[in-house]
Amino acid sequence: MTGYERTVDHVRDYIQRFSLDNCALGNQGYNRVLLQLFGYMGHGKSSLINSCKYVLDDGEYRIHANALASHTSVTFNRTAYPLTDTITIVDNKTN
Repeated sequence: MTGYERTVDHVRDYIQRFSLDNCALGNQGYNRVLLQLFGYMGHGKSSLINSCKYVLDDGEYRIHANALASHTSVTFNRTAYPLTDTITIVDNKTN
């Protein structure tokens, strides 16, 4: 279909091109966005990171952040995963 773009493609392109310089008030001295994920053990923080990386990398699904369906924590350290040059998603350890 000519001229047809899937919503997911549009959103992916928007995120990949996102720049703080293009915000309504400019970058206000900031040069990056850190998306900090917090939540209870087993609630899907690492799975969300893996899904975001998969969609934005537009390639084969890989495990970037370990995730298990269990009652024990898999994330032991705060780990940052770059999504773009501007946006980084951070998996925080569960206490």
